[in-house]
Amino acid sequence: MTDIVPFGYFDDCYTRSFRFLFENRIIVVKCNKTRNIVQYIFLVRDPHSNIGFHQLLVETKSNPHSGYELLPKYHRFSIWNDSVLLMNIPTLISMLNLGIMLSLDCFWENVKKGQRTPVRDFNIGYLPDTRLLNSLCKLLGRKSAIIRVFCSEICLRIQKEYTAVIEVRAAYVPGKENEIVFVVITKNKCESPTIQDRPIVHRCIDDMSKEASHIIKNERAITAKQRNEMRAILDRNTKTLLKKHTNITLISISSIKSKGFNDNGISKSEYTPCIVFYVPVKGLIPVDEDILPNLIDGYKTDIREGAFTPYVLTSRDIHEKVKMGCLIQGLPDNTDTSGNIQTGTLGGFIDHPQFGLCCFTSAHVILSDNDMSAIGRGVSLQPTNDLSCYQPYHPHRFGSIVLAVCEEGNANCPGVEVVMIKIENRQIDNHGRFPGTEDIAYWSGKILELDEIRQLINTTETYVIKYGAETGITKGKILNDMTTTCFKHGNLNFTLQNQVAIYGVKFAEAGDSGALVFHCHENMPLSVIGVIEGGTNFDTCLVTPICAVLKSLGLSPPLQMKAFENVPYEQRKLENMEERICRIEKTSERLESEFNAIQSKLDKIISFFEKG
Repeated sequence: MTDIVPFGYFDDCYTRSFRFLFENRIIVVKCNKTRNIVQYIFLVRDPHSNIGFHQLLVETKSNPHSGYELLPKYHRFSIWNDSVLLMNIPTLISMLNLGIMLSLDCFWENVKKGQRTPVRDFNIGYLPDTRLLNSLCKLLGRKSAIIRVFCSEICLRIQKEYTAVIEVRAAYVPGKENEIVFVVITKNKCESPTIQDRPIVHRCIDDMSKEASHIIKNERAITAKQRNEMRAILDRNTKTLLKKHTNITLISISSIKSKGFNDNGISKSEYTPCIVFYVPVKGLIPVDEDILPNLIDGYKTDIREGAFTPYVLTSRDIHEKVKMGCLIQGLPDNTDTSGNIQTGTLGGFIDHPQFGLCCFTSAHVILSDNDMSAIGRGVSLQPTNDLSCYQPYHPHRFGSIVLAVCEEGNANCPGVEVVMIKIENRQIDNHGRFPGTEDIAYWSGKILELDEIRQLINTTETYVIKYGAETGITKGKILNDMTTTCFKHGNLNFTLQNQVAIYGVKFAEAGDSGALVFHCHENMPLSVIGVIEGGTNFDTCLVTPICAVLKSLGLSPPLQMKAFENVPYEQRKLENMEERICRIEKTSERLESEFNAIQSKLDKIISFFEKG
């Protein structure tokens, strides 16, 4: 039972203090009439104390054992008059409960140690139920630091309780800002988690709205003038948008603004160039953020559901002569949630002016979240550490990391996350071939600069191909060169600005990160346009422009990859067949050796029992 008792008045007529007796503890509140605010809430240790506000203000600074201030900042009442307490008793009761929820015992344990730990750093024991959380949201405002603390802790506990959950966010529906719901994202399809007394909205990355997939199949050309205008708009606004709206997974452009889409694929879309925001769940806004803008510098915006996933996977064949498109593996601490070391695709080869013959791939294929974070802050990899890389897996070493770059990018340069590996323990294929196929080869060393890619987008539907370790040869088409994504790698949130977007059904999948993407034109050698980073749930992959990758690795103009001898198709086919026969023979020898070892053990076991 809570007793609300006036505690006393101050010398002036503008402030009052009041005492609340709750569960054998006293809370003292100071209100300011002229400013319509509650200035202080104090917890008093001794329930029999008659200490006043002025004494509390002095004593809690000199003697923390006497009391503790609960309110981290002022909070404003919407109305005030002489009967404010009578009119706002429920409000003050909520403030009282706030003290309980912040775990008074936790406060006192820290007070005894003389620690003045900020509210946000407390290990909160008791959390408010939905009704009380919404009441506090109405009282303190959804952007309150305390609301953020509670919501973060609730999200963390939900994620710990359910292994299938990869992310949880507190959110609200526009127009219902004081009713908090929790958005639960899972990687695979599963039953919606049942969370007691928590309203949730469940989404699987692979089971979001089909709106984006439907729209992207019907895209039309956007004029060069409009593309340039939108590119300038995104260059000016992207970083600010990502900072203000943390639920954005990608920012891109489209020739279609979607309206009224439903599960049957029916919509009232209009063909008008627009800027597109992709989010995990439409219609739900992070609790301490505002809604996305519907207009940016004269261009309409569209919101669609979508997610981006880096394409890493597991390991397979060993190649004595390393090829573009091989599956590779990096540092042992770069693991998935199950503890498996992640792998991706070897991109291409370069002759580096300092390190000689090297290859490269996406950084998230090789490096852990901690390594990428450190490199993004300007910390170099330490040569004293083991920087070995393997093809396809440990212990089949083929080189070591000599350079890593993790840059988010800006208006003048696309974001890059790349690792360069010096080839040390293997030879490389000298004919620009890919594993298991003679259909394509990249021998020219040619690349396309960013201006050349943009020119192709503006003039034609530009088709591209790639060879990935997981999906092999696939075909797609370029959509734009101004897509930005913010993705998770372990615990790291990493942004890549101004990536090239490629549309193609199953153009790439997990295991293809790091693969080269090529522009192909009839009777012309392949030219590299970029490196695959990952993909979305609506048949779109993001590619870092190759010119940005090569510049970040310290190559000087004219930029190019390593060139190889152009070998005729029939010769490539013959050499590939010889390699396959060689691999089959080695596999046969290994299996025979293992069989003989097993047979020997069986013979010993049989002999033992016969003697017995």
